[in-house]
Amino acid sequence: MLTALALVLLALLLLGAAAPLLARRAGGEAALQAACGAAAGVLASLGAGALALGVAAPPLALPLASPWGPLRLALDGLSAWFLLPLGLCAAAAALAGPRAVPGPVPPRRLAAPPLLLAGLGLAVLAADGFGLLLGFGLVAVVAAGLAAREAGPAASRRAVRGLLLASGGGALCLAAAFGLAAAGGSGESAPDFAALRAHPPEGWRAAAFHLLALAGIAWLAGLLPGRRPPPLAAAATAAGGAGPAAALLLGALPVLAPYAAARLLLDLGGPAQPPWWGVPPLLAGAALACAGAARAATAERDADSVVAALAVGQSGLALAALGLAAGFRAADLGPLAALAAGAGLLQALHQAAAVTLLMLVAEGVRRGAGSRRLDRLGGLVRTMPWTAGGALLAAASLAALPPLSGFAAHWLLLQGLFAAWRVGDAGFQFAALGAALLAALAAALAAAALVRFYGLAFLGPPRTPRAAGAAETLPRTRIAALALPAGFCVLVGLVPGALLAFADPALQRLAGASVAPRAGLLGIAAPGVDAPEAVARLVPPAVALLLALVALALALALRRWATPGLAEAPAWTGGAMAPPPHLPFGDPAIQPSAAGMAQPLRRAALGLQGCAAARPLRRAPDDPRPAVPQAAAASWVRPLRWARRALRAANGLAMPGRLRVETRRLPVRRVVGRLFAILLGLLAALLALAATG
Repeated sequence: MLTALALVLLALLLLGAAAPLLARRAGGEAALQAACGAAAGVLASLGAGALALGVAAPPLALPLASPWGPLRLALDGLSAWFLLPLGLCAAAAALAGPRAVPGPVPPRRLAAPPLLLAGLGLAVLAADGFGLLLGFGLVAVVAAGLAAREAGPAASRRAVRGLLLASGGGALCLAAAFGLAAAGGSGESAPDFAALRAHPPEGWRAAAFHLLALAGIAWLAGLLPGRRPPPLAAAATAAGGAGPAAALLLGALPVLAPYAAARLLLDLGGPAQPPWWGVPPLLAGAALACAGAARAATAERDADSVVAALAVGQSGLALAALGLAAGFRAADLGPLAALAAGAGLLQALHQAAAVTLLMLVAEGVRRGAGSRRLDRLGGLVRTMPWTAGGALLAAASLAALPPLSGFAAHWLLLQGLFAAWRVGDAGFQFAALGAALLAALAAALAAAALVRFYGLAFLGPPRTPRAAGAAETLPRTRIAALALPAGFCVLVGLVPGALLAFADPALQRLAGASVAPRAGLLGIAAPGVDAPEAVARLVPPAVALLLALVALALALALRRWATPGLAEAPAWTGGAMAPPPHLPFGDPAIQPSAAGMAQPLRRAALGLQGCAAARPLRRAPDDPRPAVPQAAAASWVRPLRWARRALRAANGLAMPGRLRVETRRLPVRRVVGRLFAILLGLLAALLALAATG
């Protein structure tokens, strides 16, 4: 199997190199996307076969030299499981078809999907630290090239600088983590996963390895939300016409953050770690989930940016589940550790399916309505019914509504958080309590963000004539592209028990226990409090049947007692009156905008930001802009703001503006070259440290 996987990765690299030749042919883009879809199917099939057969192939040495010897690939239960979401996302992106923008295809854009898929596959199958860094580095370089060529001059510099800084900082953190872990071990094959697994870090090296690994994973996967979108999300938004590349960046790359965390913290960290080992990923994941959902609900106005923020939030939930599994395993609670690890694995598969489906919906909206801005859409549920149906299914799954995939993953995570009191460590118990509160807040904010997204894009009257004239053209390949992730959203939600039993090799590697005896084919079960027999069970098919019966009874009641002769009205108008005759498409100024729908959440969040009072800024009567809340800082926040200003001033003195201007003027290839030169130098220094220690 490893030989076949290595050949698939080599074929993808050759396809990326042959992109300039394929760009000159008429059907070159379609042929390359078909090849990418076939490669994705092979990756997913081999991963599923390895899980079904329980195959753990020995490492395969490739004829590619690294500072520690040949590059190695390995296939175990964990890497085989994460090949499934990677193949699902890549296959759906390939089936989506060529881009909607006419004209010749730039070779860089055409080469992006196979190179991204090759980098992601290399990161999953790597058996040493060098392969993991090489895979993530290839993804970062391709994303930087997309952002540099697709965005404008100012946006290009900003996006490329953010991408390179994030990838360089993450690579340095992971390289330092590998060096510290290898320095405390045997010193042979320093970054090799088998050697690190045999000699896990201990003492202060374990703490440093833990924190550096978390920071590197967050940076490399673009999971650091702030005032601006994450770097890789900005690259995907900049490459708006390249649907497969954007789908891989937003659908598959955030899924690899839980994989890297599971590999480094659970697999290589060793079973004899203290309970605090799971506290940083637990709290960081819950905070990321809350921050991503809040950004999607309040700040983002583009469909792609909303999807990117939601992807960050879903990755945070998977990271929190893996941190919970680490705490349970440290307390020798094997069944609970397997339950939490299963929640993380199901969350990764659910995230790949739901986020990819929502990304394809956003691409379909851009094709049919000509815009990705939420304020320029509306009323698409009538003109694009299939796209609206896919958006509704993805939104329901991301909002954790039963019986879809999001509900099963959230149920497992909450059951693990509720059982965290069984760990006899007060710090871990309080961390689990805070994570449970943040997870509940993240679920509420994600639901609000999805209501805002679906209401602005698909409900109400159209806001522009272009949205009113939107048309849905769905060839068979695009129907298959929407049906593939939609089917996985339903499948994961209906039979989570069978999937957890299928993922038993991955759970054995992460938790040293199995949930197969407790999980049936049609349901999932959580260990009880007093005895193993007393369990909390969830049977999704029964829940689906109950909901179907309730919906059927409600439909029959409405049909029986509804008043006949009612006039047809729009599904949702936001309280707006009927348009006058001289405005056949309605007045966009009287409809709620993206900022207007997010204003109540912004005002509610001002208190959490340390604001003593908030009052809306008054606008003129004819000003259509929403009222922006003005807030006065509380007394306890002002010293913190003064300290932040002092730190910024000190930073400006330490790093003058002349150095910043020179850095901005550097070409992209020089910045990439310098970052990789620094990385190789640091790796050589760490290798020398490991050899002397």
